[in-house]
Amino acid sequence: RAADRLVLEVDELHVPGIAAKLDCNVLVLLNLSRDQLDRVGEINKIERVLREYVQAHPDLTVIANCDDVQVTSAAWDCPNVVWVAAGVGFTGDSTSCPRTGGPVVRTEKADGSPDWYAVKPLPDGSEFRRPTPTWTIGPEGITDPAGEVLPLDLKIPGNANRGNATQAVAAAVALGVPEKDAVAAAERVDNVAGRYSTVEFEGREVHLLLAKNPAGWQEALSMVDRSADGLVIAVNGQVADGQDLSWLWDVRFENFEGIKVVAAGERSADLAVRIGYAGVEHETVPDALAALRACPRGRVEVLANYTAFRDLKKALDRAGDRTTGTATDTDGAAS
Repeated sequence: RAADRLVLEVDELHVPGIAAKLDCNVLVLLNLSRDQLDRVGEINKIERVLREYVQAHPDLTVIANCDDVQVTSAAWDCPNVVWVAAGVGFTGDSTSCPRTGGPVVRTEKADGSPDWYAVKPLPDGSEFRRPTPTWTIGPEGITDPAGEVLPLDLKIPGNANRGNATQAVAAAVALGVPEKDAVAAAERVDNVAGRYSTVEFEGREVHLLLAKNPAGWQEALSMVDRSADGLVIAVNGQVADGQDLSWLWDVRFENFEGIKVVAAGERSADLAVRIGYAGVEHETVPDALAALRACPRGRVEVLANYTAFRDLKKALDRAGDRTTGTATDTDGAAS
């Protein structure tokens, strides 16, 4: 309570209520993708909720990903917006303009940088187009508003995390944190509540990845080591996950030749149907620990949704407690 800054990750639909109670100064919008369809409906509902909150708080500073069409629409009317080119991997939820319903065209500028625009103009006649970013992320690091490149060497994998880190740095700077201190803090993160960690289990190095929606799954699948000895994909359908799993059909599960694949979790049967249609040879083992044991010893990649990840992490911790006194996290800390 002695801290002078508070950072919260908040469920999108609850942003207005929580931000109002806390007198929010800075709002960071990373990306918007379909999630928990049975609870919130389609993604445009969330975009409208966020847009209305931003419009009602003109003094708010918004750090927004200009590569995401839905996020750009939510932040479009903010007079204090900081645009960040954080990238976007999944574009299935941004094929039409949230404000007009017209198609969105993705293209490139003359310098090769990404661009997009809505074919149909906004009601006032203006163009809805990708804004010019103030911050960008590239192979060498983060480019700040002055054009200086800040090297970024993250311990956690994936292009999405590099984009997230860039927005986190931009938000920290907006709150008065020196740029280099913000970058250094981002580089110290080696896992997030067990995500991206590697745990030893019965002769297997288990690498844990979490995904919760089509965009997250597509990004996490890109992080899977195709040379691993096994891959466990675990899916539950509890309230916290969203009980409507139709989004599984929006995820590309192809190209897992040469790796043992096991479908696990409470909804392993649904998952098995989906990956079967993707042409993935697999075994179905609902219990996640048993699914790990069904994989050869060596490196095993695990990709799980929210409660499946939580339950497996607890089971691995208990298994570690029984055998060695702790579950060993080979990335440097006890789990």
